[in-house]
Amino acid sequence: MTGLARIDEGRRWLRDRLPLAPGHALFVAFVLLTPYARLYANYYYILLLIPFLLLLDGRDGRALAGSWVLRFALAYLGLLWLSSFWTPDTPTKAILRLGRHVLANASFIAVTAWLVARDHGHVARLCRSIAGASVITALVSLWFFHVEGYHPYGWRLTAWLWPNPNTAGAVFGLACVAAAAGSAPAAGPALPRRLALVAATFLAVCVALTGSRSAVAGIAASGLAWLALGRARWQPAGLAVAAAVAGLAAVGWIEAGEWLARGDSGRLELWSHFWGVGWQRPWLGWGLRQDLAVTISNGLHTDDPHSMLLETFMRTGLIGVLAWCGAMIASLAAGWRHWRRHGGFAPLGLTIYLATQGLFESAVPINPPDWFWILLWIPVGIAAGVALPLGDGRPVR
Repeated sequence: MTGLARIDEGRRWLRDRLPLAPGHALFVAFVLLTPYARLYANYYYILLLIPFLLLLDGRDGRALAGSWVLRFALAYLGLLWLSSFWTPDTPTKAILRLGRHVLANASFIAVTAWLVARDHGHVARLCRSIAGASVITALVSLWFFHVEGYHPYGWRLTAWLWPNPNTAGAVFGLACVAAAAGSAPAAGPALPRRLALVAATFLAVCVALTGSRSAVAGIAASGLAWLALGRARWQPAGLAVAAAVAGLAAVGWIEAGEWLARGDSGRLELWSHFWGVGWQRPWLGWGLRQDLAVTISNGLHTDDPHSMLLETFMRTGLIGVLAWCGAMIASLAAGWRHWRRHGGFAPLGLTIYLATQGLFESAVPINPPDWFWILLWIPVGIAAGVALPLGDGRPVR
C-alpha cells in the first residue's frame, strides 16, 4: 500500500469515527446558550473546522463545489468582502480582517452542508439542538424579564444574551420552526414529537412577547407552507402559529393596542430612503461605509434599512442582490426536492422562515462566530447538504 493510499484510508477511518456531527450540534447550542464568544469561536476553529479541512477528500470537494446553494452563498459573501475595496478610507488591516471573517462564514456553510450530507440524521439533530438551546435561553430571559424586572424595551421581551428584542425574536422564531419540524409524524416516537410540539408552542409565544413581527411573519409563512404541503389535517407548525396569536391575548404582558401603536416602526420610511440611496450607485453599491445613516420621523438614527434585500442592494448593488436571491431560490428548490422525495420539511421550512424574516430585518454577515451564523447559515447549509450526493444513501431526516 502506497503512502497516499494509507493517508486516504486513515482519513476515511477518522471520518467515520470522529463525532463531528454531534460536535457541530453542540457548537450551535453553545452559540445560543453562552455569552462567551471566544469559547465557542475557539471550539469551532479547533474542533470542527480543522478536522473538516483534514478529512475533506476530492469527492467531497467536488460535491461541495457543484452545489448551487453554496455557489450563490459564496458569491454573496465574496461580494460583501470585495465591497470593502470601494468603501472609502478602509485601511488594509480592516480589509484583511473582513476577509478572514468572510472565509469563516463560508467555512461554516460548507461544514454544515458536509455534515448534513454525510450523516442522515443530522438535520433532526440540529433542529433539536436549536430548539432545546433556545428554550433554555427563553426561560432565562423570561426570568430576568418577569422576576428580575429587566425591561430595557418596555413591554418587549429581550433575551439575556442579545440586547435587541428583534434579535431574540429572530432566533426564537427560527427555533420555533425547527421544533415544529421535529414534531412531524415521521420524525420518530410519540413522546419526542409531543415535546417538540410543546417547545414550538412555547417559542412561538416567546416570539410574540418580543414584539418582533418579522419573526411572526416568518413563522406564519412556514406554518402556512406546512399546512399547504402537509399530508395531515392538523400540522404542528400551524398549531404553533395559532398558539402565538393566543399567547398575545392570554399572557397579559402585551396588549394588541401596543402592537398596533408601533405601526410600521418606520420601516416604510427607511425603505423609501434607502431604495433611493441604493439607486444612486446601483451596480456595485456603496460598500460597507457607515456614513449613510438617516434620522427618520420617529427619531431613529440608523444606516440599517431593515431588509436583507435593501441591505444587500445598498452595500453590494444589483450583483449582490442577484447572489442573495440566487442563494434563497436555490435553497428553496433544494428544500422542495427534499420534501418531495423524503417528506422532511425542515430544510424547506427553515429557508422559508429565513427568506420571509429577511424581508423585514437585516444584518451584514461579516462577523466571527455569533448568533447570525445560526440564523442565516444553518438554513442555507442544511439546504445545501440535503442536495449533496454524499453519505450512505439513506434519506436525510
